[in-house]
Amino acid sequence: MRFKLTLNRTTKQRMLPMDYQYYISAWIYKVLRYADRDFARFLHEKGYGQDAPNGQSYSEF
Repeated sequence: MRFKLTLNRTTKQRMLPMDYQYYISAWIYKVLRYADRDFARFLHEKGYGQDAPNGQSYSEF
């Protein structure tokens, strides 16, 4: 799935913080939690691919 996110400044600050990905992923998990709490918990705690041959799981965000 792909979506476009457009950000607008609400203050005069010109730069994004270095860890802006954290804020975006936290927002996505928050929206998912309102839609489906169990699915959001699954994505956050387990992710997909836990049955992969190398044993690694894939976290979407």
